[in-house]
Amino acid sequence: MTSHHHSPHRHEPCATRITSITHHSPPRHTHTHSHHIHTHEKDVSKKASPYRSTTARQTPAKHSHSTFNVHQSASKFESSAYNKQNTSRFAEAGAYESPEKSHTYRKPSMVKEESKQITSCYHSPEKSVIKTAIYRCHDSPLKGDEEKQLVESFLRLLDLEKELEKSKQMLAHRRDFTVHDAFKIFDVSRLGKINSYDLKQVFTSFGLYISLEEAKLIMSRFDRNRDEYLTFEEFVDMWVPLDPVFATSLDSRSNRHPTGYYSTDDILDAVTRADFVYVLKKTLEVETFVEGVRQKHIDRPLFNMSDAFDTVNKEGGMFVEKEDFSNLLKRHRFFATNKELNMLMDRFDKDKDRRVSYSEFISEITPHSPQKF
Repeated sequence: MTSHHHSPHRHEPCATRITSITHHSPPRHTHTHSHHIHTHEKDVSKKASPYRSTTARQTPAKHSHSTFNVHQSASKFESSAYNKQNTSRFAEAGAYESPEKSHTYRKPSMVKEESKQITSCYHSPEKSVIKTAIYRCHDSPLKGDEEKQLVESFLRLLDLEKELEKSKQMLAHRRDFTVHDAFKIFDVSRLGKINSYDLKQVFTSFGLYISLEEAKLIMSRFDRNRDEYLTFEEFVDMWVPLDPVFATSLDSRSNRHPTGYYSTDDILDAVTRADFVYVLKKTLEVETFVEGVRQKHIDRPLFNMSDAFDTVNKEGGMFVEKEDFSNLLKRHRFFATNKELNMLMDRFDKDKDRRVSYSEFISEITPHSPQKF
């Protein structure tokens, strides 16, 4: 009678189950009764029935433990659902995105997501770096999601730089091309140096109609000493690939023909000419994109150039090195190759000393043109 009074279900097996527990009989291990056992315990807890304490004492430890974990999990789920209404959601990018608010309080669902991220990192060869990055990204010097935006700009830049590098390699593979021939084509005034007007004129002669501002952008990319002229030594960077194999091949050919392969500056093989124009086109595409990125970031109210330098230079040194770019990209789950890192360094390292000073970094991310791109 007692079991029928406390059970919300009128099933005979449930009554048998409770009686057996009261008489110290081992419980039946069937899936059919597990639901009724839990329902009964939940119901009798409200009525303060003595059967609850009896069941806890007589049930083997492992079964009592299992029942406790079920209720504990339910409690955690309800707590997470409640906190969901009062806490802003974690960024979709996971632990690698800098949140806009303080991370001192984290709801249970946040901890679960971060734990999942850390678990997946254990299978990566770079696990120690990534685990450190999960902590560090929360205190990014850049506010909001500016660090994510900066990294996305770097990745898009790398895509364009790789296309440009491939076009340079194709041209360097042409046995009749030398940098001296290219310089003769651009040295319109025959002064041994090239200005923005010369660049604009040559681009136009090859069917690429660019503005003077676009010509100045290209000039600023290779003009190391900022004198608004390109000497031959500066002009070489516009054509020589970063890949050492292709660079050596082109350099040795140029040394064999110090005055150029062709006797005049208006004769190019048809295929060589096509590759030549393709390099010009890709160079223009890269530089206009970079200027657009500069202007986009500087117009964002939360972006700060000094903070951007500190974001890349996490170790706090005087210079940004290749490893700093690598660590920044790793924090956002992009593992750059050595060639890709060389591309970033080549753009920022103006004096070619294999490190980027604060002034070099700021100069590169500062807009170079008053015209909007």
